[in-house]
Order: sequence, then structure tokens, then C-alpha cells
Amino acid sequence: MFSSVMAVTVMTFVAQFDPLTHVASMTTDLRDPSGVAVMADGTVLVADPALGRIVRFDASGAPLGSWPVTEGPIDIAVGPTGTHYYVSLRDTASVAIYDATFTRTGFLGEGHPLVTFIGPTDIAVAHNTGIVYVVDSDGDDVYAFNSSGTFASKFGTRGEGNGDVMHPSAIAVD
Repeated sequence: MFSSVMAVTVMTFVAQFDPLTHVASMTTDLRDPSGVAVMADGTVLVADPALGRIVRFDASGAPLGSWPVTEGPIDIAVGPTGTHYYVSLRDTASVAIYDATFTRTGFLGEGHPLVTFIGPTDIAVAHNTGIVYVVDSDGDDVYAFNSSGTFASKFGTRGEGNGDVMHPSAIAVD
């Protein structure tokens, strides 16, 4: 009989000059971490689709608990005021909106005819405008929503020319 144990670690670093300084490792309660967000108070949120939850750690790596998300959370982002969370869901090809108590309040672009997620993966929030960007890797699109979840725009089309994308996987905003 063969068995194996895989240790999964999320590491936190601080950019104090150069090089980065390691501050914490989070190994508790993770199986397949796929997305990370950091709140203003230093709380680290990790999406773990294999466990079906968002696992929370303090800035030093101590576990704070978890929130159940049974639809396979791929990524998590925190809104600019820290009162909303956005979670991309593997099993339902959607992006859920949660309030400050992590109660689901709706979905980005819900009911809008131009929002047709196929495989939303990465989420980024522009903290100066509140615009939420979602990468739909399988749909070859990037969507933009206002902070309340209303569709604003969509860009990128499948291809290799200017403005085209092929299976985009991540996005970062400043």
C-alpha cells in the first residue's frame, strides 16, 4: 500500500527594500490553493477549490478559520472599502459577490446578456475606482464591472493580433 502526503504552503513576503523579506508561511488547512487576496488589516484570504472554501490567515500565518464556498472557489478579491468580496466559481462559471460578513448577495453581471462567463479565473479590483476586472480564461475575454456588480465593459477577443487574447489567465491593476 502506498500513501503520500502533500504539504501545501502559501508564503507571505514584505517588500522592505531588496530582497523580499519572508514573514509567514501558511500551511494549515490548504489542499489546492489557487487565489490569494490580502485585506487592509493584513488578513490573507486563500481560495481553495479542492476544499470548497476560502481559508483565512492573519498576517503572521496563523489560521483564523474559513468560509464555505462549495462551488469550487478559484480566486478571491477584496473591494476597495473592504466591505465586499468577489469570488470566481469553477463549478458554476460565475463570480459571486459577498458582503462584509461573507454572505452572498449576488453575482457580477447577473442577468446581463453580454456577460457569458465560460471559465472565470482571476479577479482584480482597481482600488481607486472600484472597478472589478474578471479574466474569463476559457471565454478569451476580460470583463469590467462597477463595484456594485453592474456590467461596464468587455474587451479582448480570441486571436493573436493587437487587443486579442488566447486563454488569458491573470490580471493586475494599479
